[in-house]
Amino acid sequence: MKSIKKQILNGETILPIPREIEASVDYYDVYSGRNEAIVYLPRIPNPFNNAEFIKNHQHALLQDDLLNAYLRHDGF
Repeated sequence: MKSIKKQILNGETILPIPREIEASVDYYDVYSGRNEAIVYLPRIPNPFNNAEFIKNHQHALLQDDLLNAYLRHDGF
């Protein structure tokens, strides 16, 4: 695990990315987690908002494909 030190640049707190870590996308969503953890996740387009994806997959799962589940009266 690589340790880094936060830096102040133009009044902003910066967390440098170590050379060993490839930042392959331009934008990241940032979350504050438990125990003061800072989590960066690459921002990727939501396929469910993409018209092309919806068009190609709109009939991929039909009602007949769903499993009919039921509980037996003595199941628990």
